[in-house]
Amino acid sequence: MRCSNSDYLFVVVLFSYYIRNSRTVAEDICSRPKDCGICDTLICKGPDSCTCHYCGDCISMFVDCESKYLKKVPNLETNTKHLNLQNNYIAKLDKNSFSNVIALESLNLAKNKLVSTNINKEAFRGLDKLQCLSLAENNLKQIHIMWFADLRSLTTLMLQNLNLMNISEGVFTNSPNLEWISLGNNNIQSLPSTLFSKQTGLNQLELYNNLIKDIPDAFLETSKSSITDLFLHDNLIETINSSLGLQYLTNLTHLSVYRNPFKCNCDLVWFINWTQNNKKRFLFLYNTNITALCDNIDNTLGNLNLGDLHCNWIWWEVAVGVSLAILLAIFYLKLPFIRRCISDLIHKQHYIKLQSTAAAEERG
Repeated sequence: MRCSNSDYLFVVVLFSYYIRNSRTVAEDICSRPKDCGICDTLICKGPDSCTCHYCGDCISMFVDCESKYLKKVPNLETNTKHLNLQNNYIAKLDKNSFSNVIALESLNLAKNKLVSTNINKEAFRGLDKLQCLSLAENNLKQIHIMWFADLRSLTTLMLQNLNLMNISEGVFTNSPNLEWISLGNNNIQSLPSTLFSKQTGLNQLELYNNLIKDIPDAFLETSKSSITDLFLHDNLIETINSSLGLQYLTNLTHLSVYRNPFKCNCDLVWFINWTQNNKKRFLFLYNTNITALCDNIDNTLGNLNLGDLHCNWIWWEVAVGVSLAILLAIFYLKLPFIRRCISDLIHKQHYIKLQSTAAAEERG
């Protein structure tokens, strides 16, 4: 059954909605864990009046403290498994902020008043079972490697809307199980080439709405077989070449590169060829509403005729390649003759040597 135009329009609208609301979706993952069905509800102890739900096992708890005007992390029961502290006034995390809830699996600190200098380097110490962490919409201009020192089980990390400017190399080294990382809506200008070198199972990478102009070579090398969703839209990217390694992302199905100032010149030929050859693979890549445009030509990447770029160097490279191929073919065909010539030369030299030896013995 073929899809009608209205069906395609619905899919596009749905995808566009997802892009605009990826922050909300990400927060829901941390604040409402799928495996924490409500068994019973009670009011947690203390003046903050957080709501507590027993999880499906009726032993561990999901503590919901969203929008409770909290200024610090409340006292928590040791069986707290999921903690939602979103939309409060927490401005500081001490060394022992979560020391009594080391079984914590999800922690949502989005929309608080946190700054980098007020988060102790050992604030998340001991949380080796934590799988989901959201620090979104705080004022963290930098993130410290020590925050993640014990977060070996982390799979989802939300770091969008932080005013983040720089990322240190190796900051995620201790979290090799990361599957979803969101760094969207920040002020990131550059990325270390080995930033995700340990994340071999990375599925979704969000780098949208930053100030990224150049992506380092082999940036995606270690995750080439796992990444399915890559969001690079709303950056300052002018060109993408084969050294990035997109061609090796065999499971990639969602790639967003729209609203980048692409210079549609000879440097972009590889990316244009690659994307045009994979139109069926990427459902949303060339749609009218979210397509990638050329900054210097009134056209889109999907409709661009490579002949219009007048890349003479391409034909020169083709000519050189063809010439080398012909030379190699001739060499292969003449190889038996060359071998005979070399063999005859060796025998001749050996014969001359024997004659010289015999003549020397006669004189002696």
